[in-house]
Amino acid sequence: MKPGENPVTGKGNRLASERSPYLLLHAFNPVDWYPWGEEAFGKAKREERPIFLSIGYSTCHWCHVMERESFEDEELAALLNGTFVCIKVDREERPDIDRLYMEASLRLTGSGGWPLTIIMTPDRIPFFAATYLPKESRGGMIGLRDLALAVKRLWAERRGDLLAAGEEIIRTMGQEDAKGSASYADDLFRMALEGLRREYDPVFGGFGRSPKFPVPHHLLFLLYHHFRTHEKESLAMVEKTLERMWQGGIYDQIGSGFHRYATDREWLLPHFEKMLYDQAFLIELYTAARAVTGVEGYGEIAQQIAAYVLRELAGEEGAFYSSEDADTGGVEGRYYLWSREEILSVIGAEEFRTFARYYRLTGLHDTDERGGEATTGVLSLDPSRSGIRSAEGRVNPSSAELTRIRGPLLEARQKRARPARDTKILADWNGYAIASLAIAGRSPGCGAFIDSAVRAMRYLLDRQRTGDGDLVHVQYGVRHGGISFASDWAGVIWGLIELYQSTFSSDYLVDALGLNRRFIERFLDKEGRGFFYTPSDEGDLPVRMRDLQDGAMPSSTSIALWNITRLFWLTGDVELRNIADAVVDACMPEVSHSPGAYTAFLQTTMRLKSPSVQVVIAGTPEDLEVKEMIRLLWRSYHPALAIHCIPPAGAPPALAGAVPYLQSMRSVEGRPTAHICTGFSCHRPVTGFEEFKEEMEKQLHV
Repeated sequence: MKPGENPVTGKGNRLASERSPYLLLHAFNPVDWYPWGEEAFGKAKREERPIFLSIGYSTCHWCHVMERESFEDEELAALLNGTFVCIKVDREERPDIDRLYMEASLRLTGSGGWPLTIIMTPDRIPFFAATYLPKESRGGMIGLRDLALAVKRLWAERRGDLLAAGEEIIRTMGQEDAKGSASYADDLFRMALEGLRREYDPVFGGFGRSPKFPVPHHLLFLLYHHFRTHEKESLAMVEKTLERMWQGGIYDQIGSGFHRYATDREWLLPHFEKMLYDQAFLIELYTAARAVTGVEGYGEIAQQIAAYVLRELAGEEGAFYSSEDADTGGVEGRYYLWSREEILSVIGAEEFRTFARYYRLTGLHDTDERGGEATTGVLSLDPSRSGIRSAEGRVNPSSAELTRIRGPLLEARQKRARPARDTKILADWNGYAIASLAIAGRSPGCGAFIDSAVRAMRYLLDRQRTGDGDLVHVQYGVRHGGISFASDWAGVIWGLIELYQSTFSSDYLVDALGLNRRFIERFLDKEGRGFFYTPSDEGDLPVRMRDLQDGAMPSSTSIALWNITRLFWLTGDVELRNIADAVVDACMPEVSHSPGAYTAFLQTTMRLKSPSVQVVIAGTPEDLEVKEMIRLLWRSYHPALAIHCIPPAGAPPALAGAVPYLQSMRSVEGRPTAHICTGFSCHRPVTGFEEFKEEMEKQLHV
């Protein structure tokens, strides 16, 4: 078979005789592509047709997405062929053409990139420019089908206007269209933001007065708002809350980890129960705060929480137990209470002086009237002498100083009667923990967290799946059958995605995609109303309920929507984007009743609307520059970032099969190479760390 021949018909289009790898990639398309040349322009003039010009290159991610979604579609191809003369150009082969029409795009729309889509007259005067276009219109972006139909109608009925518009565009390039009114999602996001501002406690941080829950997804919502707008108030709300929680008794000052909630406004007196899911989402939150602010103290706290999870909640086979009880011997909090005398006897007089500078005791009944410090109570840090934002960007007093004091106290406490642990293994909570440990493990020196996440995921996939591959919600030390829930699938898929982003092992991405397909089959409402909480073929309730509202943790719908969005960014599978859009549309009426109860859902909705960034690094993982590239990305905060790291010669077969656009990506001249796409537009590859860093400063502001 000759290059460019269709494997079914044995024929290719006009690009089959071209030499450009990019053009040959389109030689099987049903689109009647022409290479740039007089044959195409002569046909356009004779038949009085507009020209559809598509410019890209062989390693362009969104070029491949557009090819699979639109140019391989027989029906859409027939519409394009009947409306336009279609021309395909390789920007690397004809940079002059690319340069001209990229400038036109920049002047027309204020942005550019690849694939570049231009509609122009037979005289090559552009009157429309865009980058990637989906097949169908969505999210305020016109689809290629609707665009073709509109141009076909206008070309037949108002051709003179289009020609005049083209001439005017050439003359008046640079003028931008007025921005339209905010979308429905923007309105709901703003309403949720205003609700959080009203509930915020400006003195002690957090929301409301008492009891006070951490609610990490509210704070992640505010971090994301700060990222989008650079508005300082939302970041200040997050920072005060994170600091006061860490200083308070809700944080276990000796053994790390957070108790479930505080019974008072000041975060001093907790309900002492410790939940696995709280630790997971708080690890994610404090790690994100470090990325946003650059303050290492937040990362130190995330690492302390993770260390608690591995020490106290990890089972022998790797999975994580669900919780620790609040009571010991029938007395709430007994395990966590201290007297001054006991502390003095453990650490000695000299260390006690250091201890007394920073720590205080709050009695269980001293929340309303504190005439003096209690002799027995809950430990907390004195806010006037401790903080996360020290001059060096680390916790004050230093982590080493606090560790030196806490070490003997922790050892002494572990000799006490312990609270009971609930040793059941929950698939969803384990998924959350795996995801957060994989995230925390990207910090320097924290690889052990990733190792633990890998071990826990191996347990779930080996021991907590049925023979046909479905997940099992709960285990009690042996394989256990029974129903699974949307939260189980969402949590495990999230864990797999984060493990892929931390290890770049293709198995995790392949497993995530497989589970996600099965999840959609079993939980998506076929009538288009979002996700059910129970699967389609199981359940003993008269009504299948949905799980949309965010509570103490994000809803399964919120996490599933985030997973689908991430997998769309990672693979370019437009069907995933279509599902995500449909779920958002279906859920918006419910969200509109009380936007503040859906902060995780709204955050993902806004991320879905925002430009994503895909980075494919081709190079040897042991190469120092490759490591530095990955570390730079890991330390950044960009909520719409997807990373691949592949060998210099290209992606392995399993990964290339899951992510087709990786098939053509390689290193350049044997050097570590980054292929970067932003907002559906791909940029030229960059080689070496310094060039990569310079490009990332533009794209991610790192």
